[in-house]
Amino acid sequence: MDRWTLPGPAEFLSSMIEALRDGSSVVVFVPRPLASDVFEVVAVKIAEVWRTEGPVVPTGAQPVVDVHACLGLDDDSGSRRSVATILTGLESKSIVLVNAVESPHWPAWKQFIEEYANASRAIPAIDRTQFVVLVAGVPRNLLPGKAPVLRSMVWDGYVGEADVSTYIVHSWRAVGKQIDAQAKLIARIIVRLALWDF
Repeated sequence: MDRWTLPGPAEFLSSMIEALRDGSSVVVFVPRPLASDVFEVVAVKIAEVWRTEGPVVPTGAQPVVDVHACLGLDDDSGSRRSVATILTGLESKSIVLVNAVESPHWPAWKQFIEEYANASRAIPAIDRTQFVVLVAGVPRNLLPGKAPVLRSMVWDGYVGEADVSTYIVHSWRAVGKQIDAQAKLIARIIVRLALWDF
């Protein structure tokens, strides 16, 4: 059973997809050890619905430079790269994935995503290219606040009682075990043991 189909993780993914449907860019906080797994799942889930670009991998340069380089935006005019040149260079709606922005690069990326969200409000949601930025190991209090077209989300890897219970029942049904009163009692004991340290 895929853990992302459990109630808690599935709700997290649905909330992210709903924010994207509403036209918002999304910043997702993840603990550093979970970053690559979460990025892979997020990228697949988004690609089921929209065309994706990237991933943009932060290099330490200014975010607009990284985005221009990743998306192959022409810079033939010789003008300075900016959020405006990104908006004008994008031809059609897509979701730009940014993988694992860490603490040293986060202040510049935070400023970039806030500026982009503000500037992109002028474009209708149906045509707006959005960003999904995975932030790894950055303190939660440094995430951007909610804005009209910017949403911050936190995935801490937490699974709850319903998640563990669903997993147990699904596993038992997969091997043909009948779920009777005794099985339900054993499942409750397993759930309590699995979650005792939360």
